[in-house]
This record gives sequence, structure tokens and C-alpha cells, in this order.
Amino acid sequence: MRTWVFWLVCTASVALVLSGCLIPAVHGFVQSETGFDGAAKVVSEYDSGEYGVVGVIVPYLDIHGQGKTGLVQVVAHRAQYLISGAAPVFFHAYYSLDLASAKYWCDRGWVVVCAEYTDAQNGYPIDLALANGNNEARAIVEWIRRQPWADRTHLHIDGASQGGYVALELSAEMFPVTSTTADAPPVNWDYNLAYVEANKAAANYPVGYESSPLPYLESITPIVDAAMADFGSDFSSPVWYHLSPISYVDRITNPVLITCATGDMLVPMEQMSRTAVPFEPADFPEGYVRDFDALTLSGPARAVFEEVLPVGSFERHVQPLQDGATEIIPSFYTPPAKTDAKAVAAADKWWSTQAQWSLLYLNEGAPKPYSGHMRYTWSLHPDSFTAQYQSAMPAVHLLNAAKLERLMERLTLTLSHLPVLTSAEFANRLNFPKLEQRDVLTGLLDYAELSPAHEQRLIALYAACPVQPFGPAISLQAIQDTLATL
Repeated sequence: MRTWVFWLVCTASVALVLSGCLIPAVHGFVQSETGFDGAAKVVSEYDSGEYGVVGVIVPYLDIHGQGKTGLVQVVAHRAQYLISGAAPVFFHAYYSLDLASAKYWCDRGWVVVCAEYTDAQNGYPIDLALANGNNEARAIVEWIRRQPWADRTHLHIDGASQGGYVALELSAEMFPVTSTTADAPPVNWDYNLAYVEANKAAANYPVGYESSPLPYLESITPIVDAAMADFGSDFSSPVWYHLSPISYVDRITNPVLITCATGDMLVPMEQMSRTAVPFEPADFPEGYVRDFDALTLSGPARAVFEEVLPVGSFERHVQPLQDGATEIIPSFYTPPAKTDAKAVAAADKWWSTQAQWSLLYLNEGAPKPYSGHMRYTWSLHPDSFTAQYQSAMPAVHLLNAAKLERLMERLTLTLSHLPVLTSAEFANRLNFPKLEQRDVLTGLLDYAELSPAHEQRLIALYAACPVQPFGPAISLQAIQDTLATL
């Protein structure tokens, strides 16, 4: 039956093109929304071989509570957008994802979503991940969960660098999230920003990438300036702790695979672990520092990631260099170095089948002054990790007490532990109120309707929750009735 439907739709699409309509086959897969604050609008559609690409404008509220819009790209294989039915979603957080990478995940059964950016003149510049980039990503997830083509119980969130941070943040705030991959994520902003700030002089900032003895580190220093403009320059303030994943790991309940490299100069592994982090001071210019305890000034933030994870909740694996790996020296990206580099054979990433947290450490030896996130070339993909959770039923323990309390705070529009802005106001992290509440309610229903065990866990956790907008007890009928009013 599916084959017949696929043939029929493809034939109809070809007929439209031949008749001069030039309507892409992906037309209609994503629909514009109307009639409410935060409604999203489709602005572009085109076919790219066997794939469809759709551009969407998604409104959101920024850290000051003011309305903004973000540009979103949806990429799907014909097998997804020509045949009805909800599909698992791969959301690449914060940074854009190139079309070839998006197609890679489409070939593995996902519909891929990511933000798109333009220059400031065209209206969609990239914003700081700690600030509006975070809020935009939240709104995109809520928009994904409103789409009929999205399987709301199979949402994978992926990200790298600042996007890795946003992926962890979304995993703590949104529900249900079924799995997360985060590469080189800043998990301790107090340390990471203080580290970059402390090395401004050693990097000769703002001399520019080409002239700096620490070129990649120099190039990301404007991120620190932007963060301090929004949240202040006092690294002893608890604001940086509240912005960091180390402060809310109890609300991240889904399986997570974190990958980081010992050679990372931008997000030093010192914030992940107190062991197996090599460093050779003689390689670096005078004044360069990276000691975790010396640079972490906020008391609550003086813990590395492994120390805040519950005992038994994580496994770590140190990955040796792949055969054929090439060191990324300053001339690597220009001929002849790039053309002479050997291709590294692609391999599956290690991950734990038992623990919630899989910590994959790439052993590159000590970082070099010219390194970025990695000192060497790697070709590793989380194929088996993502495949495992693409269709498996989400576990009952995906909901815990900390997560439910946060969801109830979102429902009542009263978030706690918010970072404070330089204006002395709390940063806004909520979307349009009715959309925020709708997202929470549908998420609880999606979870509770998975099985009687899921429903009973929700009921039991709610009875002990300090925030009880439904009164002393919750039921699926009460959730449905409240959702109907929205």
C-alpha cells in the first residue's frame, strides 16, 4: 500500500512540473500556522534530489520578553514527506547544519530541523547561545512538537560547542526528549568564560586570528564580551552557575552521549574531569592559564562535570587516535596541507548501553596553541546510539521529580533559578504563554499515554510535587480539559 501511494504522489508531482506549475514535491509537508501569538510561517520550499527543504519563520520571546523571529530549516527524505505518518525528529541545536549532513541523518530515517542564519541586514543573525540563541532553540522545539509530521515521543537533540550547551539545556527544559548528543559542550560557564577572559593578553586580543599566538582562542573571545554585556563581568557571581549544565543535571533524564577531546583549546576538558587531561605549559606563550580551580570563582561552580553526576549514572571511555588521523596545524585548511591530508575511515562512536551518561574522551594528547576544538581529524558518528533511541519506547524514568517540578513551573509561568541580567532583571526563558503551557500539557500526555506504568509514575510524582496547579492530584482527564481551554 505504501509503495502504491508513493508512486501515485510522485506521478502527481512530475505532472505538476511538466504542466509548468513547478511545485516542489515537498510542497505542503510543512504548513503555516495562523490565529495565535507565535504562529510560524512557511517562507520557502524546494526539492534537492530525493530530499525536500523547507524554510520557516518561527517567532519567539527574547531574554527581555520581547518578540523576535528565527529562521528554521526542515530537511526530509521523500520517504518521509510523501507518505503520511509521524517521523522521529533530529534537531540540531543552535548552529546551522549543512545540507549534506542533514541528508546523512535523513537517510537514517529522521526529519532534520535546525536554525538558519543570515547577516544582520537580512534579519536573522546568530545570537549568543547563553542569551537569545537559547530562547530561539526552545521555541523551535515547541514548534516541532506542534507539527503533525513529528513523532513527539522520539525527539533527538544534537549540538556542538555552544550548540552542545544548548542541547543539554533543552534536554533539561523540554519534555519528552528521548536522546541527546553533545560535542565539546561548555558545561561550566564560570570556568569556560573566565578561562577565555584570563587569556586575552596571551592571545593578544584583538589582534585577529592570523596574528594571534592562540588563533582559535582569540577568535572566540567576542563570545565572552557578549556574555558579559548580558550577564555582567563578575565571575564570582552565581549567575554563571545557573547558566551552566552542572547546575541542572538532575533535570536531564534521557540518555546523553557527550564527546570531547583532550586537545580542545576552546572548551577545555578540565571542566569535565580531573583525570587524564594532559597539558604542556612550555608550548604556550607567557601568561596562558587553564587551571580549573584557579579560574572558577563562583563557589557552587567549583565542581567538574563528573563530580555532579550521580554515582553509577555514567561511564567514560578514552578513544585512541584513529588510523590516518592528521594534526590540524594552522595551514591545514589551505593547500597543500588540506589536499595532502589522508581520509580517516568513518567509525561508530562508543557509548554505554547501561549508563544514562556516556562520556567519550578523544585522546589527542596535550592541546597545542593553534588547536581549536580538536587537535586531530576524526571521523566518528553516533549512528548506533541514535538508532537505539529512534524507535524504542521512552523509559518510564524519563520523568523524575526534578523534571516534573520544572514542567509545573513552565505550566504556571514561574521559572526558578533564572540567571540575572546586567539590568538586574531575571532573564526570560519562556515562550508565548499559551504555547508554553500547551507544550507542557501535550508532553505530559505524550508520556502518560505510553503505558499504564508511565501514567502511574506521573500520578505518583505529581502527588509529591511542590508545585501543583491541578490541585493535590493529577489525571489525564484534567490535563486534557486544561489543554482544551488553550
